[in-house]
This record gives sequence, structure tokens and C-alpha cells, in this order.
Amino acid sequence: MKLTARQQQVLQYLHQHIQTHGLPPTLHELMAAFGWSSPAGAAKHLQALAARGLIGHSAGKARGIRLLPAGLEVLGGGVTFPGKTGIVATAMGAVHSAGAIDAAGSSGSSVRVGLEGASSAGKSAGPPERAVSLLDDVLNLPLVGRVAAGQPILAGARIERHLQVDRWLFRPQPDFLLRVQGDSMIDDGILDGDLVAGKATPEALHGQTVIARVDGGITIKRLWHRDGQLRLLPRNVRHRPIVPDPVEDFAIEGIYCGLLRRPD
Repeated sequence: MKLTARQQQVLQYLHQHIQTHGLPPTLHELMAAFGWSSPAGAAKHLQALAARGLIGHSAGKARGIRLLPAGLEVLGGGVTFPGKTGIVATAMGAVHSAGAIDAAGSSGSSVRVGLEGASSAGKSAGPPERAVSLLDDVLNLPLVGRVAAGQPILAGARIERHLQVDRWLFRPQPDFLLRVQGDSMIDDGILDGDLVAGKATPEALHGQTVIARVDGGITIKRLWHRDGQLRLLPRNVRHRPIVPDPVEDFAIEGIYCGLLRRPD
């Protein structure tokens, strides 16, 4: 079975990672090892190996890649991996998980305001074993620009571009990206210029960080909901809370899932 030199290196890297760490690498780790800035580069080689029956993939798992018997046979040829000298930073750099932002109180009642139909469909369960697919591990997220007043964020938005990101970077799985403007959330590590990932939903819990539409603009704040009252709390003492009027142009557009930041 004839493989390209790079396919052989990828196969060897998978084997070495399993031998060293006891589990396969994630797509993001594979990208770092070979210096690929886009998930598409890693996915292309994984798909080629899967098409030859050398590896399999368990759907719904970040570390779902596994070597098949045919792949182990190919490795008997003594292919060597040149090491991690080619590691480079990915295009967007540091990621903060949603768990670092969410506040206590997730067991409270949820708030649902705004237009219907903004919630995203949950992911469907795939077969337990299938060939590696680009769609398994990569999200193609729209970077939302200006949003039309009175419209759901994905319906009334101007899409600047789409970015491919590793789906395992975020929890829950996001539907869109927004660029942060301002410093009202710096105490939660959300800085001016960051790309915030959001899951489209009109519902949120007290204490969650939400993406909301207020008076035609989009803001990200911590939701406070007690005794029927709503407030959007900044995470910077220099900014005041927002007390939205539900009868005006106000809606919860989504919940915060994490962020992407360009390295300095």
C-alpha cells in the first residue's frame, strides 16, 4: 500500500502519541505537531488514511481516532516521525473555555426573551464507527458583522467571513462568532478584539454570560435574573449595569461558549 511521505508521518505520529500518552491526539494537537494552521490540512490526511482502511474514527469523541490492524501492519515498515520541530502557533491562538466564565446558579430558572426560532438544533448522533470526516471535528462558523435592528443575530446579520475551528475547543457547540468591542468584560478575560463564540438560543440562566440585543446593538454581559427583574452586568467596575426594557428592542440572542484570540 503506497502512502505519501506525509501520510506515513501522520500515521507514525498517531501511533507514537498513543504509545506515549495512552490515547490518540485531538485534531488540534495534530495540527500543532505538523504546523498546520487550518483544520483542513489535518483532515485531508486523516481522510486519506481512513479511505485506505488504516484508521477509524468514533463519532462524537475529541480523541476518537484509532489505528486499525491494517495501519499497524503499515507501521511495521519502520517509518520515523521527524519530531515536533515544525510546531507553530495556530492562527487564532489562546482559547478560554466557557467553564471559566459561567457563574454559579445554573440550577435556577431560565430566562427566555426575544424572537422565536433562534435556538440551534442539537447535533445528531452518528454511527459509532466511520471514516474520519472533516465535518466530524471542524466547525465552519460565521463571523457576524453588523446586525439589523429587530432581527435575530443570524437572520439579520452581515456575515464578514467564515472561520474553520476545531469543534472540541468549545462547550457547548457554538453557532457563530462575534468580534468584541470595548473592555466591559475584562475581569472575565474577554478583551477588546477577541472573537467570542456564541450558541444561538433565546434562553439563558441566571449567572450565565449572554450575548444580547439592546436598542439595536449587540452586547455581551453576565445575566442577572431575580424576582422577575433582569440586569446585564459588566465585568469591569468602570461600566454600569444595563437594565433592559423587555417591551423595547431587547432579546437574548445566545450564550457564551468561549473565545479565540490572536497572539500578540
